[in-house]
Amino acid sequence: MGDLPGNAGLVVAWTRRAAGRGARLVVFPEMVLTGYPVEDLALRASFVTASIETMRATAERLDRDGLGDVVVVAGYLDRHAGLSRQRVGMPAGAPLDAAALLYQGHVVATTAKHHLPNYGVFDEYRYFVRGDTLPVFRLPCGSGSGGDADGDPGAVDVAIAICEDLWQDGGPVAVTRDAGAALLVVPNASPYENGKDDARLDLCARRAREAGAALAYVNMVGGQDELVFDGDSIVVDAGGRLVSRGPQFDEALVIADLDLPDADPALGPGRTPVDARDGTVMTIHRLTLQKHKHEDAERKRGDSLSIPLSNSEISGTGSVWTSDSAANDARVPGSDSAPRSDSPADSGSVPGSDSPAGSDSPAGNGSPADSGNAPVSGGVLDGGSGDMGGCGDGFVNVLCPRLEDQAEVYGALVTGVRDYVRKNGFRSVILGLSGGIDSALTATIAADAIGPERVHAVLMPSRYSSDHSVGDAEDLVKRQGLHAQTVPIRSMVDAYQAVLAWGADPPTPPAEGMAWGDNPPTPPAEGMARGDNPPTPPAGDMTLHGLAAENLQARIRGTILMALSNAHGHLVLTTGNKSEIATGYSTLYGDSAGGFAPIKDVLKTHVWALARWRNEQAVRRGETPPIPANSITKPPSAELAPGQLDTDSLPEYAVLDALLDDYVEKDLGVAALIAAGHDPGLVDRVIRLVDAAEYKRRQYPPGPKITQKNFGRDRRLPITSRWREPMRSRTGTADSPDQ
Repeated sequence: MGDLPGNAGLVVAWTRRAAGRGARLVVFPEMVLTGYPVEDLALRASFVTASIETMRATAERLDRDGLGDVVVVAGYLDRHAGLSRQRVGMPAGAPLDAAALLYQGHVVATTAKHHLPNYGVFDEYRYFVRGDTLPVFRLPCGSGSGGDADGDPGAVDVAIAICEDLWQDGGPVAVTRDAGAALLVVPNASPYENGKDDARLDLCARRAREAGAALAYVNMVGGQDELVFDGDSIVVDAGGRLVSRGPQFDEALVIADLDLPDADPALGPGRTPVDARDGTVMTIHRLTLQKHKHEDAERKRGDSLSIPLSNSEISGTGSVWTSDSAANDARVPGSDSAPRSDSPADSGSVPGSDSPAGSDSPAGNGSPADSGNAPVSGGVLDGGSGDMGGCGDGFVNVLCPRLEDQAEVYGALVTGVRDYVRKNGFRSVILGLSGGIDSALTATIAADAIGPERVHAVLMPSRYSSDHSVGDAEDLVKRQGLHAQTVPIRSMVDAYQAVLAWGADPPTPPAEGMAWGDNPPTPPAEGMARGDNPPTPPAGDMTLHGLAAENLQARIRGTILMALSNAHGHLVLTTGNKSEIATGYSTLYGDSAGGFAPIKDVLKTHVWALARWRNEQAVRRGETPPIPANSITKPPSAELAPGQLDTDSLPEYAVLDALLDDYVEKDLGVAALIAAGHDPGLVDRVIRLVDAAEYKRRQYPPGPKITQKNFGRDRRLPITSRWREPMRSRTGTADSPDQ
């Protein structure tokens, strides 16, 4: 995000590779120059100006580098010059989510997104004004059947739309049919959601048929804060049949070789207003691209149109690189690849750490060969479909295999962690490892994302930690080769309690330094908060009991992790899952402390499923399963009190998660939840838990979005609110809102 020179370098580098494969037209994702989503940077005039100037400079650079004859479509941030005067209700400076047509050293045409999404994670009415022009450029390429009397090859008409323009009816798709274009190219920054790949293919096929044109859908790859972009670029013909499809979570040069109908010579350059069938009028802007003379001999051979579609990763902070290579920045299980240790870094403050980012990392030069964006396929993510490493990269009309559901979700989590770490300049991560399933999966994701030698685990047993939990944590460390250290917290907890009970000068125990330690002398000197004959605290005793004492343990652990982050520059990974975050089953400034939360959007039952899947992948490749079986099978427990289990406070997770899915993701009310088969008493209880925990969720770190509705950008509720969902009355029906 914001690395305009680095991202411009990507455009040049990938265009050079595409030109080497005989490409005539190269299409990059939405906002490839700036990163996406730009959020309030769109309202900063200096950033918009820099984007415009960099796009012009990129066109000139392409021409200087001998690539001017290759037509390039690339996304960037522009402004509506005619609306630059501020008025109430319009985004400051009239920014445009735009795409530029680059040719022979110039920006020869621009367009802007017509349909602005304002739902889910999107706030585009806040940032952009609507575009109302459909550029249709005539591309000389030679179809093999057309041409003029002098033997010049034919040309095809190509239209440009942007992302949301496909998802909504009317607008550019409808106007493309009116324009008679043979091809519609669509730069995208479409975030990942579980199962979205099927919806995308159906959408592209349907819109191609509506437009009467072949359609090239070009999507971004990589992580940007909470969002993960999964690539999966698609080309279909005018009948909606799949021609080419790129890999998921992996950068690639995806080439489609299309045989398209020649343009109608009667339709010359000009502007024509047409009804967009969505209540607006759009203007078809026709223009013809002229060939350079030195091109004629080569192009008279009548080659068909090749369109390289780059699953470009462009959403990072600092230098952002693309690659077609094997893992340079991530550990891919089953691979001999070594992780990079030279991640890009910016100076200044680093999210999730009290330390500045390093400033000695290479800036990169925009070359694909310098990529820090490693694929998460080719090993753990083949999904049973074979090795996907490098699928689609430079091959013509290739159909990359699809990942199975668990592989797809796991790929999103690994991509999100890898890019958040790398793009924010961290070299390592740290997390608390309890021996439970949540921290086990989080550690495994981190090791797969950045390499086990960059993952630091801290075991922090208390007096309530079971032997098997400590053993399971130690087992995982050995299986994966993580860095680990053990910091017992019992003495710290006892010290806190003693100060709260006695003030600043608690009585000295018989064995100095041992009274609150893990190896105390023989009772009654076991500890000031324990033993049969502890000294009597004074009046005003503030010793913590019950839930407050449990939370003290979590907060001490959080303090340890943040202190080690401060000392060594690690990013703290928070290990809570969506079920716990939903119900408030977490401790502020304790287990919720950290900079990034890898499984924040993963329900507990899905955590178990992913852990089993990851182990199965290892077994299938003849490797040691990374997660101890006992961590998966044992009953979950926070182990903050004797014999504690999660089910002491929460329903069984299979029951809870089904209810959370309906309430949180589907927004069902009480009556609808009961009608869906959920227990009425449980509905009342869970809704109260979820609604009361909003203040905690606001303070939770970001984490990768994998569902249709995550906590964060997708779901925004007031903290201070007297509204409560109508609960059941004694008659068994839902109360009306005024009862």
